[in-house]
Amino acid sequence: MAEKHIFVVDIGASRISAALAICSKADKIFDLLSESVKRSTRSRQDKYGTELSDCILSLKTSLEKKSNCHLRDVSVNIDPVFVNCQISRAAMALVDKERRRVTSSDVKKIKQQASNLSLKIDEESLHEFPIQFILDSEVATLSPVDKLARKLEIDLLQISAKSAGIEALTKIIEQTGLKLKSIKFSGLACAAAILDPLEMKQDVIVIDVGAASTKFVNLLRMVPQRIKIINFGADNITESLANTLKIPFDLAQELKKTYGSATSENLESGKEIMIKTSNSYKPIKHGELCKAILPSVEKLIYFIKEYLNTCLKPNSEIFVCGGMSLLDGFLEILESKINHPVKLGLPIVEYLPLHKRNSFFKSPAQATLLGLVRLGLGDYLFSSPYDTREHVHALSKTFHKARKIYYEYF
Repeated sequence: MAEKHIFVVDIGASRISAALAICSKADKIFDLLSESVKRSTRSRQDKYGTELSDCILSLKTSLEKKSNCHLRDVSVNIDPVFVNCQISRAAMALVDKERRRVTSSDVKKIKQQASNLSLKIDEESLHEFPIQFILDSEVATLSPVDKLARKLEIDLLQISAKSAGIEALTKIIEQTGLKLKSIKFSGLACAAAILDPLEMKQDVIVIDVGAASTKFVNLLRMVPQRIKIINFGADNITESLANTLKIPFDLAQELKKTYGSATSENLESGKEIMIKTSNSYKPIKHGELCKAILPSVEKLIYFIKEYLNTCLKPNSEIFVCGGMSLLDGFLEILESKINHPVKLGLPIVEYLPLHKRNSFFKSPAQATLLGLVRLGLGDYLFSSPYDTREHVHALSKTFHKARKIYYEYF
């Protein structure tokens, strides 16, 4: 049976994870393999240095041995520090007097026009999503093709990245012997991982709390409406703990995962935790550990609440993913602060083979990785209702072209 390989790498601030999906030509996954490595302090500081190339090469080699196949290309996410998201509006006159029908060619032109208006000279586009089309400054629609109008407008959400970041990332990938197939925005990948088709059609806000940043993705009827990135994440909480207790960052990370809590119940806990120092073990009280992380947790919740105040609706569904979502009491405190239900963003695993529907792939910490795999199966997950592609069959293609010419002139 012919196989297709989808190789993806999630380049996180603190960990690099890779997954290899072995699929049929019909995109049915037979097996899903994964590997990950922690980033060193030097690698975290030098985002796209040679150490990153070595890590990706190591992951590639390991997965090739496991699968007994040769990997040629890879899809990755890009560091949010290089990402820019904005909404632009463009307008185009179709005819001077009488109305005519909008064609797919018109949609392509105005989409390109809006893209050109918002894209800076030192940026490249990653994703583009038409939020709405406006006919004659009055009627809003998501599917303008074949509708009558004199003027067509568009609101376009564009996710772009700095050319310097893309060039550096491309160079790193080429050093591993791979071809860079595509670059995805990690917030979008998280949404792809955790939302089922029904949820995608609703008013949804996905909050991805990463190591170095927090990404917000608002979706309505499967189309991203708004995106925001703040440079504050789980590592800020770890750093606060490390500085307060005067312990190494990696140790603070383990203590946060194992004993950390966002609730006030543990602040007075006298339970002692033994931690290893360079020469011996020393005890710290559980309450002291929780007190050390609480100010940073409250700051993160403040940033989240500040964003939600600008867009939260009574019927909005909120999903939180990323490893931070697993911190004891975090979701409950967030719910109480924003006075709105919050759901844990668990990756959907029903499309995976049965032996891979385990706790590892179901973890919110793996949302970006699994989202990259799902996007590799098809970008239709976040598609607009209209289709600007030409028809496949020759007769349909000829008819489509003739109709387009007729609308252009009559």
